[in-house]
Amino acid sequence: MGRKKAATKVGSEARRVAISIRQLVLHEAGYKCGNPRCRYPLTLDVHHLYYVSDRGSNLPDNLLPLCPTCHAEHHSGNIPTESLRAWKMLLLALNEAFDRRSIDLLLTIDQL
Repeated sequence: MGRKKAATKVGSEARRVAISIRQLVLHEAGYKCGNPRCRYPLTLDVHHLYYVSDRGSNLPDNLLPLCPTCHAEHHSGNIPTESLRAWKMLLLALNEAFDRRSIDLLLTIDQL
């Protein structure tokens, strides 16, 4: 029962993210999952790297888009928070150095 309550809380935190912030975070990730091995381009959740309940903010530097599968894998303990933070830093570094097409190509080549 406590697990269901936590899921509701996470959902309500995500709904409080302003549309403009959500758009910025989605653009930062190329409108794809923030997991460099996934990059699923459709339905995306905005995940808080530091939870709102732990004083995490709704600012872009605390948010990472995840597909529903990767989001569920994180909350079930299969993807550690450290990985999410590393993916966020990877996105930020790539955005500083490359255009979106080059980033997608580099991440695709990495999977091969």
